[in-house]
Order: sequence, then structure tokens, then C-alpha cells
Amino acid sequence: MKIAVAMSGGVDSSVAAVLLKNEGHEIFGVTMRHFDNAKYGFADDEGINLAISDARRVCEKLGIKHYVIDVSSDFEKIVVNDFISEYEKGETPNPCTLCNPTIKWGVFLKKALDLGAEKIATGHYVKVKTKDGKFMIYRASD
Repeated sequence: MKIAVAMSGGVDSSVAAVLLKNEGHEIFGVTMRHFDNAKYGFADDEGINLAISDARRVCEKLGIKHYVIDVSSDFEKIVVNDFISEYEKGETPNPCTLCNPTIKWGVFLKKALDLGAEKIATGHYVKVKTKDGKFMIYRASD
């Protein structure tokens, strides 16, 4: 089965990739560039560039392809601007509520499908249930 793995450069997504490859699946890594390092004052080897470099290195060691999707413009418009606006109002925003449906499950999923993925995987540890014929993500019980 061809599976796109959302690669953050961290341990969880790397382990997910290793496990899937060891099960015999055809996998490839996809990392999302959420922001432009130069715009926010990060050096080239910090922030998102470091995560991309780490993910690329893992993919090279696994002998799989690695793709980078630049979602920085959409991420800033949809997620960051809302976060700032809510924070200025004294609210405690949760950026994941906007990022997950638009960026992660929107842009990432489209790219994965465009690259021929039959399924996607992440390193997120969750409980998956079905409700009304749809898959739903819940907090893991432990």
C-alpha cells in the first residue's frame, strides 16, 4: 500500500515511517513548511528549516522520497492571524482547530493524494473511532 507519512522531523513521525516501511508498505515523507525563517528572524538552520532537514535525513536513511509543501502563506492567513486576533481579545486560542481542517487535512491530504498515496499516516498518538460512517479522532485512553 502506498502511504504518505507527515514527517515533522521528530521521533514520533520517524518511528511511524519505520514501522510502516518494515510492514512492507511503499511510503514517502511529506513535510509542511509553516513559516518563512527569514521573515521571523530565524537562522537557516533553526525553526522549520531544521525540522525539514531532520525529516529529509530520516527519509534518506529509510531510502524513501521526501517532499516539502510550502503552506506558509495559508498558515499565516488562516491560523496565525486568527491566533493574534483572539489573543489580543484576551482569549486563549487553539490554533489546531483551524490548522487541522484547513492545512493538515486540507493541503497535506491533497498533496498526498496528488502523489498517489492511498492512505496517510502521522506520528500522532490518538484513538480512532467511527461515527456515522466517518472516522473520528479522539484522545488516546492512556
